[in-house]
Amino acid sequence: MRISQHGEEFTAYLSQDLDDSLPVIDFSAEADAERSAKAWLETQFARTQAVFDTQLARGFLLKISQQQHWYVGLSHHLAMDGFGFAIWVQQLADLYNGEQTQDDARLLLNEIAQLDNTYRESAKYQKDAAFWQAYLDDYQGERLPERYFSDTDQQHSTRAIYPLSRTVFDSLHAHAGRHKLGAAQVLLATLAYYFSLHTNQATLLFGNPSHNRKTALQKQKLSVFTSISPLLISTQGVDVMSELVKQVAQTQKATYRHQKYPLGQLLKDQQHSGEQGSFFDFSFNYLTLNFADIHFSNQAARFHYLNANAEKIPFTLTVWDNNDTDLELQIDFNHRYFDQADIDAIEQRYQRALAYLGEHGLDCALTDLPFSSPAEQQCLLGRSASPLSYDTELSLHEQISRQAQLTPDAIAIDMPGGCTLSYAQLDAGANRIAAYLQQHYSLSADSMVGVSTERHAEMVMAILATLKTGAAYLPLDPGYPSARLAQIIDDAKPVVTLTDNPAILQGLATDTLSLATLNDAAVSTPYQPVAHQGDNLAYAIYTSGSTGKPKGVAISHRNINALLSWADTVYS
Repeated sequence: MRISQHGEEFTAYLSQDLDDSLPVIDFSAEADAERSAKAWLETQFARTQAVFDTQLARGFLLKISQQQHWYVGLSHHLAMDGFGFAIWVQQLADLYNGEQTQDDARLLLNEIAQLDNTYRESAKYQKDAAFWQAYLDDYQGERLPERYFSDTDQQHSTRAIYPLSRTVFDSLHAHAGRHKLGAAQVLLATLAYYFSLHTNQATLLFGNPSHNRKTALQKQKLSVFTSISPLLISTQGVDVMSELVKQVAQTQKATYRHQKYPLGQLLKDQQHSGEQGSFFDFSFNYLTLNFADIHFSNQAARFHYLNANAEKIPFTLTVWDNNDTDLELQIDFNHRYFDQADIDAIEQRYQRALAYLGEHGLDCALTDLPFSSPAEQQCLLGRSASPLSYDTELSLHEQISRQAQLTPDAIAIDMPGGCTLSYAQLDAGANRIAAYLQQHYSLSADSMVGVSTERHAEMVMAILATLKTGAAYLPLDPGYPSARLAQIIDDAKPVVTLTDNPAILQGLATDTLSLATLNDAAVSTPYQPVAHQGDNLAYAIYTSGSTGKPKGVAISHRNINALLSWADTVYS
């Protein structure tokens, strides 16, 4: 199979040009053959694979020793899905053992294309498009924040693998069966409830994969049938675990009828571009693949599913059930959102809750799930017991100015790429922007100034400058859809919005002031300090809460000061 591109259109076609050679890569003479082979594999996965008009799948044989070989199948995700890899392994073993699959058991690519074309021209396609538009219309959930900056590519991810006890899983399966539910739905509901607490959001958007292999022929085809569809899971008003699992099952059933609708088209409908990152914050997949009986001649084989460590979705959990002993929890996490310590902690909390459900069943209250360990609970109680002592009237920008006087040359901002600013430079830059704002706009306590920029030093200056004028700043994430930005702007009514990309805000109800203009502008009068009180508004953050409609949460200077004082007490 080949992929060709014509403008914005992509076409799959069959090519007679097939390289079916099996290169042998010999590592047997290396001091640590397995380590060398794994390093070679990492190099292969790190390469950017050509996509258009080229072969998308290849096989290699790695020689580890005279008695041990690794067969490696590499494929682009456009040519092979996870189920396809499983079929690849089975058919490879069948061929090796002389049990060749019959040619008539293979679904031809042009038949798949014809089915897709028929679907796109059908009334069902239009109904599916309308369903997804209505389904996602009111969802305005907060995106996961990028907690970590990295010099590596933003798509860089890692896979962590943990065992899930077969005993615990079998208990979950038995409890779920009593409610006419599946164990996979229990696993998904538990994960959703954890992240609902983790993000303080009642509704989460998951990616929900479907293998889409409905016929016997499709289940024997080395190709891509898997699709991924949105799945909204809400914990609002749900108190008992069994009710949450039932709700997940009902939602899956309702959306499954429309899962054939192409994700690429759905993203276009939602005006979501690749520059905005992943459409989903979370994804969950439960795979049942039986490799316990895979043999090459009389030699048992083990199957390892590797990935390219280029996952855009912040958190993906794949539960791998090989119908043999323990299951695997495979967590792919993007480094901008999680680090290894985060994932280890999440896995331990998740497993703790699953063990509890396996022992006590699904009729327990959600609040009974023991995500926190006794040590974590004790830590939280200890931190909340100590009273804080701080100046309730001190503002954030005043603290920065004081630090600039105390340690002017100390580094205040250290950004990736070597960009640094001292406290004196940061305060002076904020004063210059504040003076410009005072000169050109009428700002007072609790006025709103939008800030819509990428994360860089000028963003921090813009925020501090806004606070110095007495106004409050309004975060407007440039990655948000235009409709969401419009809702926030219409509600908050910022006097002006500072931005490094005015085009993003074009057509919205706000004046814009580019950072480039500020950098070049001359200021005729110096910044005039403004008196503040602790209960003055510092910023407003918009969150979806339980309804999906953005609602502003007001944060005062006193709130920020309390948080900073607490953090100073805990982390110093």
